[in-house]
Amino acid sequence: FEKALAEKPHLILLDIKMPEMDGFTFVRRLKTNEAIKKIPVVILTGYEAMRDLFRFEGIAGYFVKGGDRAVLFKSIEDILLSAESA
Repeated sequence: FEKALAEKPHLILLDIKMPEMDGFTFVRRLKTNEAIKKIPVVILTGYEAMRDLFRFEGIAGYFVKGGDRAVLFKSIEDILLSAESA
């Protein structure tokens, strides 16, 4: 979270399960911070069934681990292009 504040990346790619803060907590915290709340987040997960919850949380995209990386890269490209034109 602190790195996102300091660097303000164009996109954040993260896992739901992380050692110090889970992905949902991270996104909720990000969305309450004016400086970084518009940074799109893409979640890496092993839980495809959580798709609707990801959308509810305001997550720009998700990728099921073990899937086709080309799909992930295309999704990231689309999100960045969309954010660029906004």
